[in-house]
Amino acid sequence: MITKALEKLFDTLISLKMAVFIIVAIGIVSAVGTVYESKYDAHYAQTFIYHSIVMYFLLGLLCTTLICVMIDRWPWKRHHSAFVLAHIGIIILILGSVVTRYFGIDGTMYFPLGETRRYVDLQGSAIGVYVQSPEGRFSQYDYKIADFLQNPPSEEDKYTISLDGGKKIEFLKYFHYSERMTRVAESDSRAAGPAIRVQFESSRINMADWVILSQAKPWESINLGPAKLVLTQDIFKYEGGNAIVFRPIEDNMLEYMVFSDSKGGLAKKGKAAVGDVVQTGWMDIKVRILRFMPKAEKIVWFEEKQYPNKITVPAVQFKFDGEEYWMQKNSTVKLFTNQASYVVSFENIRYDVGFPMKLKEFRIGHYQGTQNPMSYESDVVVNGKVYNISMNEPFKHNGFTFYQSSFEKDEEGKPVASILSVNKDPGRWIKYLGSFLIVFGAILLMYFKKTLAKPRKARKVAV
Repeated sequence: MITKALEKLFDTLISLKMAVFIIVAIGIVSAVGTVYESKYDAHYAQTFIYHSIVMYFLLGLLCTTLICVMIDRWPWKRHHSAFVLAHIGIIILILGSVVTRYFGIDGTMYFPLGETRRYVDLQGSAIGVYVQSPEGRFSQYDYKIADFLQNPPSEEDKYTISLDGGKKIEFLKYFHYSERMTRVAESDSRAAGPAIRVQFESSRINMADWVILSQAKPWESINLGPAKLVLTQDIFKYEGGNAIVFRPIEDNMLEYMVFSDSKGGLAKKGKAAVGDVVQTGWMDIKVRILRFMPKAEKIVWFEEKQYPNKITVPAVQFKFDGEEYWMQKNSTVKLFTNQASYVVSFENIRYDVGFPMKLKEFRIGHYQGTQNPMSYESDVVVNGKVYNISMNEPFKHNGFTFYQSSFEKDEEGKPVASILSVNKDPGRWIKYLGSFLIVFGAILLMYFKKTLAKPRKARKVAV
């Protein structure tokens, strides 16, 4: 009974119907992955489609079928070498892809000018907890890879990190696509400070914004380019330029000072309340006080979105000591206990390449007569030697390949950071071998097909 069942299964695996089913199924899954990638993003498509159990099952079934087909042809003849090599090549190619998937590195390295880096940012997420020493230095307390995309936390299934003194960080929600929302609210927190909402009015501008001052900072400002607005609780030290300074003096009253660059210092001062307008004297700009809070803080939360857009970010919510906090990807929150202070980060998975790299210089080439970048390249220092990384010339070291990917520029268009793509693929040569065997098998197939198609010469029969 068992023997007949195995024979029937073997016959099914080597049948043409099975081959057609596998090829069509892989094609459909790949097509679905392409749709997901365009609708969501590459990481989402890889997680749920390309690296899904369904895809791995189909690839495993393909390898099993190829092996069974080769066994069915045993003992192999000379003309079987073409299809045997091609089948072995496909299996080796899939094996190389698996090695790359689980042992390869594919990420980015962000390089501010003049700084040193040794970590690569990968696609996955991690939670890092760092504790501050009495001297003010931070050391790693805990670091965990958090696969929130496939296993998001919830109120019923919290992701917990324990701190000293019995305190816990409990992660409650994860949004893969979310938009950052903010509002300013009155607060009794020790860190809360004064906040004002002002409106700038002139013939060229009409804008409103909040200025929020925390107790940890001496002042906060809004930069308007040729001028700035400053909110402070201390004495303001003028260092040139146009500035208007507000300082709370009563619950509903502010002291203001207007400094003028043309006059070289203080132009006028006075008191103002909510609703008042202060003429600055810089061109025709005036400042209207819309709202004033003696103690306030910015409340930040995130709203989940179904699909990504230009401003969506991954975000996570956690609870600590009875209060709830939000963090977006690659941001931090500082927490305090009776024993120590901690910094919690929600970040990309970091991989140590094993050696430091310093960005010495970054250059951009432009198309003649335009500011459009034609080329860009980085000079990096590794072990005391300078290496150049350009768009067409990667840098290879210790099994890693560094490609010039992009760059970041400031508001004036000057480059401030270089972005490198970093790749380490231990399965590359396995995939090369598999590809070579497939191509060589195809060549042999055409050769044998041509040879076997030749008509044999008729033998001469003696009469």
